[in-house]
Amino acid sequence: MHAIIGEVLRPLDNERSSMIVKACSGPRYVVGCRSKVDKVKLTTGTQVVLDMITLTIMQALPREVDSVVYN
Repeated sequence: MHAIIGEVLRPLDNERSSMIVKACSGPRYVVGCRSKVDKVKLTTGTQVVLDMITLTIMQALPREVDSVVYN
């Protein structure tokens, strides 16, 4: 599966069916979300995996935790 990593900038509606996402390569897209993704987790700053062809959010990525800071 080919994918793009992006960051949620903001939802476009209350149901979070559409979002503005900034891709790691720079451009911003209005994207939809796969039905199996928990939309409650898609808040501003959440990193997500986008399908390269459809630009659909396929999954939310966990936050990276620095063990030196949180040890």
